[in-house]
Parts: sequence; C-alpha cells; structure tokens
Amino acid sequence: MNDKCPTWSIVTTCSEPKSVIERFVAHHLSLEVKEIFLFFDNPTDLAIERLSRVPRLTVVPCDEAYWRARKGGRPSDHRQRQIYNANYAARNLLTSDWLANIDTDEYLFPRNAQSISEMLADTPDEFNAVRVLPAEHIFKAAPVRGSLQCDGIFKLKAKNRSEFSRVLFREMSELFPSGFLGHEVGKSFQRASSVGAAVFNVHFVRSNGTMVPTFVVPQEQAVLLHSFPSSFEDFRKKFERRLSSKEYMDSLKEQAQAPFLAYDRARKESGEEGAQSFFLSTSVLSDTALTELRHMDLIIDIDLKFSKKIREHVKPYEKKVAFLHLSQPSGAIVRERDKVFQIGMNRAGSKEICAELSRAGYSFCHWDEGHLAKALYDAKASGAKPFDEYSHYEVISDISVSGPKIVYDGFLDFSYIIEHFPESIFLLNYRPVEDWINSRSKFRRGKYLAEARDFHQMSSDEEVKNFWRQQWDDHWHNVKREARERKLRLIEYPIYSASPGYLVSELARLREEDGNV
Repeated sequence: MNDKCPTWSIVTTCSEPKSVIERFVAHHLSLEVKEIFLFFDNPTDLAIERLSRVPRLTVVPCDEAYWRARKGGRPSDHRQRQIYNANYAARNLLTSDWLANIDTDEYLFPRNAQSISEMLADTPDEFNAVRVLPAEHIFKAAPVRGSLQCDGIFKLKAKNRSEFSRVLFREMSELFPSGFLGHEVGKSFQRASSVGAAVFNVHFVRSNGTMVPTFVVPQEQAVLLHSFPSSFEDFRKKFERRLSSKEYMDSLKEQAQAPFLAYDRARKESGEEGAQSFFLSTSVLSDTALTELRHMDLIIDIDLKFSKKIREHVKPYEKKVAFLHLSQPSGAIVRERDKVFQIGMNRAGSKEICAELSRAGYSFCHWDEGHLAKALYDAKASGAKPFDEYSHYEVISDISVSGPKIVYDGFLDFSYIIEHFPESIFLLNYRPVEDWINSRSKFRRGKYLAEARDFHQMSSDEEVKNFWRQQWDDHWHNVKREARERKLRLIEYPIYSASPGYLVSELARLREEDGNV
C-alpha cells in the first residue's frame, strides 16, 4: 500500500426523498469523505435548505440559472443530467484526489479494505479510474407497507450467472440473466489529475468515447451497496418511471427492455396485485434460495447503523425551517375539483406535504389548532357541509384534535368528506404502522398518548397502541375500497419513498386530465 492515503469526494444527482438523502450523506460522512456534492434535480426540494449547513456537504440546486449555462439547456434524459452534473463537479468543485460518481441509493462499503482511502491508495499509478462492483439489496421477507430498508442482505456478483439467476428468479430467470434487477457493472472513481482529458458517463470514465484503463476493485475488498429496491413503493416508482420514458426505453436493447415489459403486463392484467406479485417474485428471497446463495458465498448481511450516523453527522447541523399552519388563502373560493383533502393519518408527513405544496403555489390549512377537526365534527353532528370557513384554501391537511375533552381523528370520517366533496382530490399519505405508532406515542412528550388512553377509557398504553394498529389497517383498506367503488381521484403518498416533486406532478396530472392546467 502507498504511504500516503489519497483524499476522495462524491458527486450525486438527487431525486430521492429526505429519508434516503439523509442516509446517503450520513453514511459517507462516516467514511471520512472529504466532500459530497449534492446536485438537486428538483430545485425546490426542501432538503436543499435543511442540509445547507452540514459540514463537508455542498448543495447545488439545478434550477433554470444552472441549466442556462449548459448549451442546449436541461437534458430531458435524467442520465444525461447525471453525467453533466458529475463532470461539472469534477471541473469546478473538486479539491480532492479522487471523485466518485454514484447514485443517492448507493453506499460505498469497504470490506477487507480498511477504508475507501486505503482502497484508492492501492490503485496502480497507470490507472486513472477505479470501478467498484455492486451488491444489490434483496429482502428476506415481504416488506411492511410504506417502509424503507436500505441495508440488510445484499447479493454479490456471481461468476456463474445462469446458476445465480436460476436460484434467484426460478422461472423468471430469463428476464434477469445477470441475477440483478439493476446495473451489474458498478460505478467509478476518477483521478483528479485526469479531469479534462477524461470524463464521466453514468458507470465509467471515458476519453474520446473509449473507456480509460480502469482498476476494478475485487468484491472482497469493497463493494457498492445498491439499495434497490428499498421497498415495494420504490420498486414500483422506478420501474414505472422507466416505462413512462420513451427515450429511456428506446435506448435499451430488447433483453434489457424485457423485465419492464413483463412488469407492465402484470400490472395491466392484475392491477396492483399483479405489480406486487411481480415485486415479490423478483425481490424477496425464499429460505431455500437464501441458503443456496449463502453456500455459494454470494450473500452479505449488513447493518449500516443509519440512525446513529444521522444523529452524529446530520441532525446537529440540520437547519430548522419555520412552519406556519395557515398559508395565505387563495384569492377566490376554491372549486371543489381543485380542493385537496389529506385523508391519511396524522403524524405521517403532513407538514412536509403542506410545505412542498406551498412552494408550488398552493394555499393550505394545516391543523389550525384543531379547528379543522372541530369543524368536521360539528358539521357531521348537524348533517351540514363541512369546511365552509376554509373555502379559500386548496389543501386541507391534518384533520385531527386531541385534548382533555376530545380526541377526534377527522380523517377517519373521510366518507363524510367525500359525500360533500366527491369530485375533489384525496391524498392517502402513509408511513409504516410501527413508525407511525412510535411517532404518536412520543408526540408532545407522551401527552398525546395519555389523552387517547383517558378519552377511550383504556387501561394501558399498550391497549391504545393495539387500538391504533387496528385503526391504521382498517383505515387503509376502507380508503382503498371506497376509492375503487367511487372512482375517487386518489393519490397514494408513501412519505419515505416518494420523490420530491412527485406530489406536485401528480396534482398537475390530475388537473390536466380535468382540463384545468
């Protein structure tokens, strides 16, 4: 090994939710990265301001001014935006010896190498690029709805690809001949001294269209943990995003298109059940397959300790952004078809939802000190139409109230809202049930839990939590059933895996379909 360990930095283009970005940043800061350059594909992403004070982190909003500097402006293909951002960072921001171009759902992970710096120090001088091979995430069991799992078990690349794919995918092995759902080639570091003579593409470093001599790191030394899929929602989002991009699909060879087209058939033939079945068949290992892969030494089991790393490297520096529960009202009464009702549970990202929509120009009312819920409660008691006093707000969010005399979750009465606003848009936001219960239990230092226990005359906190679990499950199924039966304009919003801008784009799509752009 060389005496001097080189410094290294990372560039990534972000289009992931805050929960994913925090994990990415915290993990790599814990590895002693010199700098991380975060290029935000959505320039209104709330994370830009919140992460702006984190040491060793440079945030770059890819706004109109940024893209005006590029000949041709903003590329429509996200891969071309990634490439441009990586080379921009290499030319204009880099101060370390090496730069890695990776995605926000990928984690550099030294194994036998003691550190990434020592891994790079072992690179012979004749190589100006280093490529780290991927290890792809897979589940031991079906994940909980709304969850996000970025560590756990990962499958390594196999020399016998056909046998590897057969064990993993059985009768679907022809769709995935490499044994991977995503890329199998890995991602690259570029030596700073070669910047200008060579450039990044998505996976490699090239010069004059040819891949430069590249040192490929043995999997025993280090891997690139690719946390795709991290959930069913993540799987569905990324498969459907690629299917919706003609430019992307046309760029693929027939074999590479096959998995996406097979998923599309399953979805069209059987709806959400078909999509879930495809996910389970490709992303959840049977006990038998897991045992076989362990015998083949192709499984690694990793706890990346995200919570600890986020507490140490992100939370102390995260900028707190003020939140007001009422925005400025709209200038006129909002049409029924333009109103948005959040009917998912409280303590499930409702403030984030309102903040994101406010940046996009929507007016909102959030909680309003419980008056929203009381307005619904009183209207239902008298058989009146609710929310007349909120007629100038587009978004109605967090319809709940809790106190010594009343505990009322108005979103559970979503059917009454639908009766009076059948043409409105409804937002089913959600997070994993145990995370939701934990958040509720800690809210207001446990007072919220105590109020629920006393109001419902329950004997213990655990009884309240079991009651909430049943409510969560019943509410989910009731909303989904009513959405099918009434053909509601429903947006499902998993707060851990929905990309920044997803909600705004879905609302725009529904309004465009309505002829009200």
